[in-house]
Amino acid sequence: MSNNDKKNIRPWVFWPPAILMGIIMLVSLVNEEAFATMMTTLYYLVADKFGWLFMIAVFSMTIFLAIVLFSPMGRIRMGGKNARPQIKTWNYFAMSLCAGIAIGILFWGVAQPLDHFFNLPESLGIESGSRMAGLWSMASCIMFWTFSPYALYLISGIAIGYAVYNMNQPFTVSAGLAPLLGSKYSQGWVGQLVDAICLFSIAGCVAASIGMGVMQLGAGLNTLMGIPVSNILWAILALVIIFAYTLSSYTGIKRGIRVLSDVNTKIFFVLLIYVFIVVPTVY
Repeated sequence: MSNNDKKNIRPWVFWPPAILMGIIMLVSLVNEEAFATMMTTLYYLVADKFGWLFMIAVFSMTIFLAIVLFSPMGRIRMGGKNARPQIKTWNYFAMSLCAGIAIGILFWGVAQPLDHFFNLPESLGIESGSRMAGLWSMASCIMFWTFSPYALYLISGIAIGYAVYNMNQPFTVSAGLAPLLGSKYSQGWVGQLVDAICLFSIAGCVAASIGMGVMQLGAGLNTLMGIPVSNILWAILALVIIFAYTLSSYTGIKRGIRVLSDVNTKIFFVLLIYVFIVVPTVY
């Protein structure tokens, strides 16, 4: 890919998701309550009707990756036989941790086990708030936050990485289709459609993640410093997060993203040690 190509915007990939996202934002601003109700209804509809599909898909991906890891395929080196890592293992771990769970685990790492602890499915026959409920809630969270999410990331990551570094494909999500369909389709209208859908999905997921983080930071500032929670506070926090994200992305993996992830992960470990020392860990 030449420098000129990097500066070009692919119209069919960028504009449809951008326009659709703009319409959704407009609708949410015009009638926030109706929009929230609609999105909640859609979420529960998908979870109710297709929850089984998500569970089977994630489980299948986890098993498939285990097979790849312990098979001859696991010895294939990204970039060819002579390729060497450009960053240290620690930095790779830190970036994977922060890109994979980050705000999500800070928010749901507390909310999810508590929710499972006190609101268990009746079909389990376990009393809410009991010792068994605590064990079940932690087991569920470990399943949700360890192998399961990273199986989703790795499936696409391996496909895209192999296509980009071993097949010299463009650095796009649709490049992952090249080993299966060939460059004609991965770089044609099929690839553009895949990239457009993924761009819309990524924008929506990042917005939801930032929203959780902003609310949590706002509540934290209110608790620690007495700063009133308001739309203005949320807007300021969102701008700070977006600025840091944009700056780190612009400076690239080896600089901004690497440094932020390194600091972030070290703070994670400090908090982990603090929790083990201060809280009643025996309980």
